[in-house]
Amino acid sequence: LCDGQVWTLEVNPRYPASVEILERAADIRALACHLTACRDGRLPADGLSTSCSEATPYTAGSGTRCHGKAILYAQHDLIVPEAFAAFAERCNAEAKSRESHGPPLADIPTAGTAVPAGWPITTLFASGEDQQSRIVALQAFVAEVRERFFT
Repeated sequence: LCDGQVWTLEVNPRYPASVEILERAADIRALACHLTACRDGRLPADGLSTSCSEATPYTAGSGTRCHGKAILYAQHDLIVPEAFAAFAERCNAEAKSRESHGPPLADIPTAGTAVPAGWPITTLFASGEDQQSRIVALQAFVAEVRERFFT
C-alpha cells in the first residue's frame, strides 16, 4: 500500500500442492473452475462441483473419503528406466478406466531422464476409507513404485 493505492508485488501462478488433494476429496476441478471464471467472468452456480467437473473423466468413487499424496525422491543419482515409464502409464490408464479419483501418479519423468540424488522423481496419490487406511495404501504404493524404480 502506497499513498492509498494497492500495488501488486507478486503474482503466483503456481498450482498449490494442496489443490490436488482438495479436487479428489471434494470432486471438483479447480483449474476448470478457474478457467471458467477467467474466460467467462462467472463462478459456478452450484459452488464448485458439477459445472467444473466436466474437464476431466475422473470422478469420485463411492465411500472413499481420505486422500493422500507423497513425493518420491531419488536416494542416489539415477536414470529413469523405460520400465518405470511404462508402469506409470499403465497405472494411470487403469485408474482412468475405473473412473477413479484421478491418476495415481503425477509429475512422471520421461524414460532416460537423469535424476540427481535428493531430487523428486514422481508424485503418488492414494486414498482410503479413513486416515489409517489411506496411510497404509500410500505407504504400499510408495513401496511398489520404489521397488519398480530401484530394482
